[in-house]
Amino acid sequence: AVREVDSHRDFAAGIRFGKRAAAMAERHGKNSMIYADALETLGGIYREGRELRAAEATTCESLKITENLLDPMDPSIASRLNDLGLTVGRLGRPVEAENAYLRAIKIGEASHDPELGKYYNNLGTAYQKQMQFTKALAVCKRALEINEKNNGSFADEILGNMGVIAYYTKDYDKAIEYLKKVRQIQKIQGKDKLPGTEGTLLNLVRVYQQLNDHENAVRYLKEALDAKLAT
Repeated sequence: AVREVDSHRDFAAGIRFGKRAAAMAERHGKNSMIYADALETLGGIYREGRELRAAEATTCESLKITENLLDPMDPSIASRLNDLGLTVGRLGRPVEAENAYLRAIKIGEASHDPELGKYYNNLGTAYQKQMQFTKALAVCKRALEINEKNNGSFADEILGNMGVIAYYTKDYDKAIEYLKKVRQIQKIQGKDKLPGTEGTLLNLVRVYQQLNDHENAVRYLKEALDAKLAT
């Protein structure tokens, strides 16, 4: 199911395979980690396919099973809380997303979870959606520190978040700095042609528009169009 989504962005097929996998996993019992893991995967496919209500229900079920079976500070619980935060955030409920990320971070800090930096970055997004930009920037910086310490591979996501925060706070020079760093990292890691990466270029367009720098705005708009066509 995951391969189908990653390779072809075919969410309908991914959901079909994900449901089948969950049905097979259910044979191990509805209170088994095998079933909980299958539900977590299915919830992620629902979320990426924008079937957010189904994603929320499936992720909540996976979380409930996992909480019943594992130690309260187990990283698997943090992972599902992060998934829930992503889903309810997309449903326009940033306060609930914030609470889910805070719980995930508490577990992640205690268990030295390698995904901890991602939880902080996602918390930054939740604060950003609530217009709490000072908090958002602080937790994104924490995410960047953790990513660098762990030799992580998602600095581009964090810097992209920081670029958006700088844009909203009208710190346009910083926004340009962060967003250009994102593009550099994406090119180095070979991610500049992946779906969605044109968003960084469009954010640069918005910044240059605010600066009335139409030459650069047009330049990055053309790059964004080329990137979109390439994917």
